[in-house]
Order: sequence, then C-alpha cells, then structure tokens
Amino acid sequence: MSEPTEGDVDENPYPVQGHFYPHLDESNCRFGRNYPQWMAQELFVQSYLYTTPDECCSTWYPAAGDCPLGPDDGVQVGKYWQSDVHFYPSWKGDWCSVGKNYPEWMADPTKINTHLFDSGIDCCSTWFPDQVVECETNITTDDDEEEEEEAKEWYPTLAWPFACSSDGNIPSWMLMTGFQQYYIFDSHSACCKAHYCATTSSLFT
Repeated sequence: MSEPTEGDVDENPYPVQGHFYPHLDESNCRFGRNYPQWMAQELFVQSYLYTTPDECCSTWYPAAGDCPLGPDDGVQVGKYWQSDVHFYPSWKGDWCSVGKNYPEWMADPTKINTHLFDSGIDCCSTWFPDQVVECETNITTDDDEEEEEEAKEWYPTLAWPFACSSDGNIPSWMLMTGFQQYYIFDSHSACCKAHYCATTSSLFT
C-alpha cells in the first residue's frame, strides 16, 4: 500500500472567497460565492474564476453590454468543495452506499451525524464494526442497480466520488450549446470513458 499523499486543500473551515465567474444560466458574469463547486476544482478554476470583471466578461461574454451583473449573487452557505454526496447505511441491503439518493430523513439534524458520513470507513465503523473490511470492499454507489439500457442520458457529477449519473438532474449549463457534446452521454461507460469515475474497486486497491 502506498503512503498517503498530502492533501492540496486546507480542509479547515474558512469563508469561500468571492470571484467573478460566468453565470451560465444568466449568460453573464457575476461576482460572489455562489459559483458551482466544480468551478473551483483544479481542472477548471483558471478558466472560470476571475479576480476582475474584465477578465470574466472579455473571456465569456465580450458582446454583453451589461457585464457583469451585480452587485452580488449572495453568500454561499458552506465551502465550495462540500456537496450532498455522502456515505450512508444502505436501506436496500447490507453495508454502506455512497451518493446523494439517501432518504431525506437521514439528513435531519437529529440523524445526520449517525447516518451521513464523509468516508466509507466512518460509515462501516459505525454500522458494521465487526465487519469493517468486508463492508468497505462492498460499498455500492446509488446507481449500481440501475439498468444501463434504461438510462436516456448520463452526465458526470464533477464532485466526489466522481461518478456518472442518470438521475435526470442534469445541470442546465451542461445542456447548453457547446457543452452538451462533452458532458451528456448515451451510456454509463461512455460517460466514464470521457470523465473519471471513481469506482469502488479503485478505492480499495
């Protein structure tokens, strides 16, 4: 087993910095902290988050006379890398699952600390303390039971655990001209081939 690598992100809580960014639904730039979390990831940050309005407007909307929109898009609650993807005890069978299709009651403030976890080991240790190793190696994703042929459109989640989904909640910007060909696919395999999918087998090898 290789030595763990040092994380690139300081995970201590701190306010997310405001940036000028392309608001894809409004076809204009905005300033604030409500940019999608994927824009702040290493692969995209230089192309989407800017320190001045001129950088954003000239890059994304050079013909827009009202760029940027203002004055602010509001304050984002939480940190940009947080998401609603969690490890949780599966109610469909044994072990834990990972994704965002957990029952709504698990996110209740009185239940969240005992049902939603940031890692598989935390979920398995809490719910299956006598079978932690077996639990970890059998963690499933939300869409494991979906039939691939039934899925009409697959898209990359662009957030941990980096998977492709067919839940119908495709971000509107992925459906825009110029983006659809790179983010919308007819099959799970085609989506994972174009975008990294962190499968359970790769997590524990």
